[in-house]
Amino acid sequence: SVESLSAAMKEPLLPTVSPSATSVIEGEDSDQGEKPLPDLSDRLREYGIYEEYLKFQHNYQKWRKGGSKGARGEANVEDFEQKKEEDPFKFTFWYPSPKKYKFFHTVSYWVGVMYLEGSFLFCIGSYAMFLGPSHELVVSAAFIIGSVVFTLATYCQVLEVVNVPDADAWVYFLPDWAGVKLRVQWDSLIGSVVYFVGAVLYGIGVGVEPFREFLSPGWVFVLIPLQSFLGGLLFFIGGLCEISHNRVLTGGSHPGQPVWWGVMASSIGGTLYFIGGIAMVFGDHWKNEHSIVHKSYMAGSALYVVSSLVLIWMWRGNEYGLTLLRQLNAAVKAGAEQGAVVDLHNTGGVTRMKVTLPEGGQGDVSPPSVEEKEQANKFSLRGVVFIVLYCWLFAATSVSCALSVGWREVSARHIVDFTSEIVWMLAVTIVLVIHSIITSVPNEQPYRCAMLGMRFTLLLGAITQTVLLVSSIRNPRRPFAS
Repeated sequence: SVESLSAAMKEPLLPTVSPSATSVIEGEDSDQGEKPLPDLSDRLREYGIYEEYLKFQHNYQKWRKGGSKGARGEANVEDFEQKKEEDPFKFTFWYPSPKKYKFFHTVSYWVGVMYLEGSFLFCIGSYAMFLGPSHELVVSAAFIIGSVVFTLATYCQVLEVVNVPDADAWVYFLPDWAGVKLRVQWDSLIGSVVYFVGAVLYGIGVGVEPFREFLSPGWVFVLIPLQSFLGGLLFFIGGLCEISHNRVLTGGSHPGQPVWWGVMASSIGGTLYFIGGIAMVFGDHWKNEHSIVHKSYMAGSALYVVSSLVLIWMWRGNEYGLTLLRQLNAAVKAGAEQGAVVDLHNTGGVTRMKVTLPEGGQGDVSPPSVEEKEQANKFSLRGVVFIVLYCWLFAATSVSCALSVGWREVSARHIVDFTSEIVWMLAVTIVLVIHSIITSVPNEQPYRCAMLGMRFTLLLGAITQTVLLVSSIRNPRRPFAS
């Protein structure tokens, strides 16, 4: 809060902000009994003024060393309050262009969608674990596909974090770490990276599992239980980073906020995956080793489903920072409290962004029109329900597609079944891509008819694919047998 920031900044900010700092200016002595000053860098990043502080620091040091120009006096809370008041939570600082706004809108959508698809697949695989060794094909198919999708979700989360710095071109592999650290808190950066690395390691374990019999015992341990243990450990650390970032234990978020439920479900789910990994590595002599692994993965997968649902709900509320970039959420929330309306429109092939604030704020001071308010409407609740349905359809279809390879049937039927599953997967993926771009359609014909037709078709597909999946799990080799 502003009050806590004011209290923390009663003393001058340090050129090098650190808990162990005891000298304000290089070359000046400090009193022996001086207490360490608080580290305010994360708070400054949160308010979007860390770069302003670094500029002040540089100019201040220059002036103290005899420079003719530079910042005079001490940095104080009034200076930063003035900066903050110019644009609450620096909305245009975090969303400086329509391209940046659309980027976070799209990437956060795919984070939630692919997390949900991966979690559904993990639930299918975890359930099949309880059915015995005869269902290993179902387990392998669900966990391998789920790991790929889950890893893509974590990669999208990393993309969000490394592309926070204002830049015209997106960064996919090697970001400007110096620029990232100026705007991103340590728990955001560590959390996103450890989730990605953990998903990769866990994917190695489940990917090698079907080839266990071709490996020596040493390689089996290194490539399967150890990878699952390390993946679970990193999921656990990622959950801790989410708790730290959202200040769950210190009152920064509470059960009345969706982010609280998302963080708690994700962190507990990661803890359960970690417990499952511990059981795989150290539970050779445990009486109920397999039961612990299966139950931990099943409960953890269910909690990841809950967390993914919360992420989609947050995306619906324009909280594109999700659980690891609350600065973006605060910027949008502050803009909404000021009556801001973000209008993305296309003119001559160029997308433009208009931020409308009431009189006294930045931007166009004219009140938003009815059309602008309608354009700013959130994704409908019914639309969110169907997004969840589409994710389930993708998960069920992908498992059935993988299992169809092993079905005992004639070759022609093999080709037909496999191809039909691929068509369903492509259809639902195309629909999800469309929803990532278009959040609403005009409430008139023929748009409404097309929307209703699409929803009915995919609902029917979800029902039939669920029946097929249940039959495949019951009898992986002959799902159509009586």
